[in-house]
Amino acid sequence: MENYPSTDQGTNLAVYFNDTVQALYGRFSGSTIEQPDLAAYFDVFSNTTTSLDQRIAAGYNITYAGIIFICKNFEIEPPQSDLAVAAGPEQDFKEIYDSYIVVFIYFFVAAGLTLIFLALLFFLGRHERVRGDHVLMIVRILVGLGLSVLALMALPSNLTGDIGSYISSAWMLPTVAICYALLVLFENLLLYYVRKIVVGREKKLGDYVSVVPGRNRVGGDAHHDHAV
Repeated sequence: MENYPSTDQGTNLAVYFNDTVQALYGRFSGSTIEQPDLAAYFDVFSNTTTSLDQRIAAGYNITYAGIIFICKNFEIEPPQSDLAVAAGPEQDFKEIYDSYIVVFIYFFVAAGLTLIFLALLFFLGRHERVRGDHVLMIVRILVGLGLSVLALMALPSNLTGDIGSYISSAWMLPTVAICYALLVLFENLLLYYVRKIVVGREKKLGDYVSVVPGRNRVGGDAHHDHAV
């Protein structure tokens, strides 16, 4: 944190946030989205009579405004607020975050239910089921239930701490991708194991037929046994 100016240096904080915001605007130089007016928040840092809490609140509002500006450039608009007063950056950010939480819940529920439905369709489509089919169905259903349960992380009581950090991180897609990849790996290992067992049994059966006289054909002994 040593690169960040201290909260006691109001002018430096104003310069720091201004440089950050201008760098953000530079990334979207061709944007048609109106840039938010942050002058009032910058004045908070320049005013030596403002308290630390006021400066922290101003810093949050500048951050919220920057996030909202990015979202609008990706055509993510905050829902219309029912408040009688005009919504500020903090309220707009809350509206967008609430929408993101809904997407988070639906995403993991859909990812889990997809596996469960695929497992049931695969199992019902098999006319001759073996033990491996039962194992695959159970594993797929368990992984699907696990992904669906992850949606519970979005409960209001979990939106802080490590869980809140995970929800706000970029690990939502990689989590599902890793689960799917591990499931595919497990299925291929199981298939390899089953094939190995089948090949081993066929080899043992072939060795048995080759060493037992008169068992080279199904349904009887060789002709020379009758002659004896």
